[in-house]
Amino acid sequence: RTLVYGCALAPPLWLCVQRHLEIQQFRTEPYWTLMVTVTSSKDDVLELEWGREKVFDYGMANKVLQECQQYRQGVVESVSISRHEVPKPMGLNIMQLLKTGSSSLGL
Repeated sequence: RTLVYGCALAPPLWLCVQRHLEIQQFRTEPYWTLMVTVTSSKDDVLELEWGREKVFDYGMANKVLQECQQYRQGVVESVSISRHEVPKPMGLNIMQLLKTGSSSLGL
């Protein structure tokens, strides 16, 4: 079986192949986050998360964890709540293909 394409189809075909390879090569990478559960003076339970979010070095994450475990009291300076996910790359439809091609060519 032979695939025949003209000069006009070469760039979009290349972009589709590159995107397909990105999707196929996507691998999750392990990381650690530091979350601390504390109890307030009113017996409210609070979940605290480290502002650095992800740590890819287990040794460093474990070191910070050990330091946090040494303290029994603390002061809350700020609070924020968020959720972060890294989704798998999506395939391109024709409009995404045209936008990606145009932006990568500077058009």
